Amino acid sequence: MSKGDKKILLEQFGSNPEYQAPQAGWWVQPETHFDDALPLTLVLLDGSGWSVAEVVEEVRAAEQVFSQCKVSFSSILLVEVAANQAMEDMQAPPEEEDTKDSSELWDARFNMDVELLKGLGFSRPLVFFRKFADSYSYPESLFAGASDFFSPLSGTAYVTSHSRGNWTDALSTAHELAHLLADDGGHNALPDNLLCLDYDQSDGNVCGSNAVLTAEQCARVTGWLDRHSSD
Repeated sequence: MSKGDKKILLEQFGSNPEYQAPQAGWWVQPETHFDDALPLTLVLLDGSGWSVAEVVEEVRAAEQVFSQCKVSFSSILLVEVAANQAMEDMQAPPEEEDTKDSSELWDARFNMDVELLKGLGFSRPLVFFRKFADSYSYPESLFAGASDFFSPLSGTAYVTSHSRGNWTDALSTAHELAHLLADDGGHNALPDNLLCLDYDQSDGNVCGSNAVLTAEQCARVTGWLDRHSSD
């Protein structure tokens, strides 16, 4: 944390009984400043395996990546809360992994995430830091035409301590934010691109730095900001 960051105490964290009070939070001072800016909320679940310092490191890396698009965070709220174990841990028990197919596990994950978001009034994008399983995100287009049941998930991401080791330079959060802000749930094979993902690496690691956004991706990010400027 830097000298400009301010610790606050949140007397109420939404109305979700899955969370336990009291909760502590910090306003983290943004390091980049552009006309295109959006508020960012980060929720660090107790027992997630993440430290506050690691989360801030991830945010600083994201700030640098999105500065390519001349986009910054107008405010950064980092909240540290306690939640029950089911909310903290996205890894299904081994017996469930063995007996459920992937669609059943994802259905369970959808339902759990909807419960996680009930009663929370924070703006999007909203990033949760939790443990185990893989990181993932819910871009808006994922729910086009879907029922209102899924609407709380739109614009949220979940970054796990397990996936942090899969990215260099603390870019796991930037990667999930790119899915949200570019409204793109897919991956590509563009060298050094933030959304590049090389599953087999048979020809070496083609993704390189994973720190670059294309002009088209930047246009999609600024388009997201335009659509949400009145939120």
